[in-house]
Amino acid sequence: MKNSQPGPSSPFTMEMIDVSVHCDTHGAQTVKRIRSIDGEVFAMSRDPECPACNKERIEREKLKRREAELEEHRAHLLHAARIPRRYENVTFADFITAQPNQARALEIVQKYVEAVASRNHGGDWLVLSGLPGTGKTLLESALCRHLAERGTSVFYTTQSDMARDFRRSYQRDAERSEPELFDLLSTKSVLVIDEIGASTSEHIERLLFEICDARYSDRRPTVFATNHPRKDLAAVIGERLYDRMCEVATFVSFDWPSARAATRRTHAAQPSVAKRIA
Repeated sequence: MKNSQPGPSSPFTMEMIDVSVHCDTHGAQTVKRIRSIDGEVFAMSRDPECPACNKERIEREKLKRREAELEEHRAHLLHAARIPRRYENVTFADFITAQPNQARALEIVQKYVEAVASRNHGGDWLVLSGLPGTGKTLLESALCRHLAERGTSVFYTTQSDMARDFRRSYQRDAERSEPELFDLLSTKSVLVIDEIGASTSEHIERLLFEICDARYSDRRPTVFATNHPRKDLAAVIGERLYDRMCEVATFVSFDWPSARAATRRTHAAQPSVAKRIA
């Protein structure tokens, strides 16, 4: 017995009608609504929405989702930047510009940040040098915050922290291997290395050079801070790295007294709590 072939199926018919809609904002509108399917008539359970209002509502929802995603991304970048806790909330407004050279230093750093954020940097570097307590770390931290909030991946470390991170990478249960840590530091959009020359060894000097040389080759912005004057840097970081700095870096001298030292002198000049009470 042969199987019978199925007969032709019934055509699916849908009837659409134009429905007039009045909108107080957009005036008279026309929308399409389904009146019937295969002859079965449907009653409209609710009034049709103004298509212009509906489109605007959808765009607002999209914009709200995008803003939420951007805020989440900025929060992630801020966390990943590893800004020192003491400076995690500082901005450029927190940098005191009591002297013209302080105002000039702030201006240079802000212009550098704008160039990096706008992708108009050419791979230039920035070197901040001066005595401890002159505001180098504060400006670096403000730089990191500003860039992260603008959507740029930035990473703060010190030469000592970098050395410790590499030592940890040799342990069996290390979070990152040495090659992974090297890739992290050499490929971040912006790398900030504080306290250059604070601690050195032949091994860390080699790693520092190789990381910075990779960034130099790839035109990646890099920011350095050091307590050593420019004339002593070659002896501290090595001739090869200093030679690259001289080619692509802007040097900013923080040649004013330490703010921390001034604060200590002020506190020392004040009477003790016990003497004030007496």
